[in-house]
Amino acid sequence: MPNNALSETFFNEQTEASRIKSKIVSKYLDGWSLILSSWAQKLVYADFFAGCGRYEDGSASTPLESISNVASRDSRSNLKNKIQFIFNELNQEFHAQLTRNIAEHLPTAQLRYSPIIQNQSFEELPALEQLRNWLQLQPGNTLPPSLVFVDPWGYRGLSLNHLGDILKIRGCEVIFFFNYNRINGALNNPFMKKHMTILFGQERADSLHHELAAIKKRPALREYIILQAVKENLRRAVHPQTAFVQEFKFKKGNRVSHFVIFATTHPKGFGLMKDIMSTESASYPDGLPSYQHSQNSSTQFGLFDGLVLIGQQLLTFYAGRNLTHKEVYDNHQFTGPYTSKNYKDALLWLEETHQVTVNPERSKRRSYRGRPTLGENVMITFP
Repeated sequence: MPNNALSETFFNEQTEASRIKSKIVSKYLDGWSLILSSWAQKLVYADFFAGCGRYEDGSASTPLESISNVASRDSRSNLKNKIQFIFNELNQEFHAQLTRNIAEHLPTAQLRYSPIIQNQSFEELPALEQLRNWLQLQPGNTLPPSLVFVDPWGYRGLSLNHLGDILKIRGCEVIFFFNYNRINGALNNPFMKKHMTILFGQERADSLHHELAAIKKRPALREYIILQAVKENLRRAVHPQTAFVQEFKFKKGNRVSHFVIFATTHPKGFGLMKDIMSTESASYPDGLPSYQHSQNSSTQFGLFDGLVLIGQQLLTFYAGRNLTHKEVYDNHQFTGPYTSKNYKDALLWLEETHQVTVNPERSKRRSYRGRPTLGENVMITFP
């Protein structure tokens, strides 16, 4: 699904959506690599559609930001010796610019592994096989833990099922910048049928085409159906493992433009990304993050009602049990888009309203910024 006009103008100036996207990816790369480097001998960060690395206004795009965040920090010497960056860009001009930008602007000499910069499509080989080839892995060798970022405005050759093949491997996760506007239009465009079949698979693409044809004037429902199809494809691809998927929405006015979609098979990664995405939310209705950015919006914090709802759910879910704050969070976070802070606030509200018993009581616990803490030895008893 090429778009020459977009290719020519995309890197003129960094948009607010691109800035937030890069921030989410960079923050997650930082947290993910810190966790994985404690046991993995090598880590991989792969950007499948990397672009040219820098906007014409001078702003760094995601590839340069990701390398800079690792290479320029003295505190991450362990990571510098473990991480392999891979950047792929099919556009010949962008590929050349990316190569120059990385060579001229980044201290890659501080990295043990020089960045791999490729110029390949995904039409001939699935994503996992491309990764293995770029890393020169021998048959039988497992792909190292990899964080794969996919920002494809073209989508040519991309398969969600093939991304799922990567996701099934231990330590591998996917961040996907999903251009909702283009996919929404393409799903009802016969000229784009081939590309949508590659993206969703034949059966799901045909099903989506028929479902969406009947609801052309119901944008909210169309959005829900398309988003669920993307999530379900990823979940099916990793079966029998469980895929945890969280999205972050971008809107222009009243219309949805993009999503950042994150997928992992590890609960810790799921919780970390929710925490990161929540800090970029433009609003907190009922005290919960919206996981949404709207153009020209400012951050607004809502009321406490949503945290009361979490508290009520916990009372039912954990009735008669005695648990730590971490145990409460770890076993319940998959039920909704709730962050670790949301759980702490809800538990403190339950304690304050005498709906749970906390030992030691709050007067005997350490305080932080005027609020009682819930340390690892603090036990919460649900009636």
